[in-house]
Order: sequence, then C-alpha cells, then structure tokens
Amino acid sequence: MTSLPPHLVSSIDRINAALEVAVEQPPPATGTLRVCQATEEEWNAFADMDGQIVHPNFLEWFPDTEEIHIIEFADTPHEKYVGELAPSFTEQNVRLWLAPHLAAANSQGRRWCPDLSYGPREETPESVLPPDVSTFDDFRTIKIEIGVSQPWGMAQGQLDHKAISVWAAMPGVDWLHFQLSLQEPWSNLTDVESSVFREKCRSRNPMVTGCAHTWTSSKQKQIRQRIRMMK
Repeated sequence: MTSLPPHLVSSIDRINAALEVAVEQPPPATGTLRVCQATEEEWNAFADMDGQIVHPNFLEWFPDTEEIHIIEFADTPHEKYVGELAPSFTEQNVRLWLAPHLAAANSQGRRWCPDLSYGPREETPESVLPPDVSTFDDFRTIKIEIGVSQPWGMAQGQLDHKAISVWAAMPGVDWLHFQLSLQEPWSNLTDVESSVFREKCRSRNPMVTGCAHTWTSSKQKQIRQRIRMMK
C-alpha cells in the first residue's frame, strides 16, 4: 500500500477519533448522525484504509457540507440480514460467474460501499470491462443495500438516494429492485434470488444486466415491491 502524506494520516486519525465519540451516542430516531468535517480527499483516504472504527458501508460523505455521517448502524437486525443473504450467492453456478467483493469500496473516484457486492470474474466468457472501469476488482454489477435504520427517500443518507443517484449510475448496473420489507421467510427470499441469478448465469452473456438490490427491514405487515427500469 502506498504511504500516505502526513496530512492524510492525521485526517484519518481525526476521523477515527470522531467516530469513537459518535458510536457512543444513541442512534437518532430519524435521519443520520454527523461525525465530522472532511474533504473528499480525506474521506477517500479513510475509506481506503483498513481497521476503521466504523466501516464505510455504514457511512456517507456529503459533498455539499463536506461532512461524514453515520447513515446505518451495525445492529443485530442489519448484520443478521447481511449474514442470511450472503449464502444465496455461494451456489456453485453463481460463484462460477461472479466474484464476491462484499462491502469493498470502489478504488476510483468518490468512495462508496454497499453492504454486499458481486461482479463478473475476469475469466467469465465474454467478460468485457466498461469504458470507465480499468480493473475487474472495480467491476461490480450487483450492489446490495440492507436498510434497517435507513428510511426511504432521496435525501442524502437515505435508501432511494443511494440506490438511484449512486448505484444506478455505476457501470454495469442497469436496473434496480426495491423491496420494502424483509418480513418474508428468508428461505423464500434466497430461493427466489438464487433462481434469478441462475437464469442470468445461464445466459450467453451474464454481465449484460446488473442490478442493485435495496432491501429494508420494516415493521409494516404489508410487503410492497417496486421495480424501476433505469436504462
């Protein structure tokens, strides 16, 4: 790893110190929790390092105010849902085509982290990088967000904003699937998702259509699904 200049090392220490204070506060009933000021350069350097006090998939850098906010909290429901969903991508016919990148950030431009992500392997037949992506490590056609404290909406830090403004604009992601609730039995969800990816992997070019899944845990009894065609 390339050594960082002193001012970025200092900024990383400052961000981690601010996070130590922030995580001791009770989560807000609504909205995000402000951590500290940071430039985009400082945010990117922080997101690229190992051993953060809070992983960047729980954070977001707001460009208009140049602030880092906690947008999701690593509570039991959130981590349980991540752990339950990840095995649906370990089937042999899925792993054959897709490499797991999990919550890794992109290495170019402003850093963003999903809860889970997957992308074509370099050896996948007909696998071609998009013009704006220089390495297969950054080519992730499936982005998954699981929201527990994150509400729907287009404000910064909310699920619609991140899915539509960020993930839908990523190379290789062509459509979005929103599901308002995780009340359904997990066996049903994973069976459905596995069948979807089986069909995609059987196609001649499984990289043509990527997707960003956005799921949120809700106490509401009614389950609604929304499909938004982005391209």
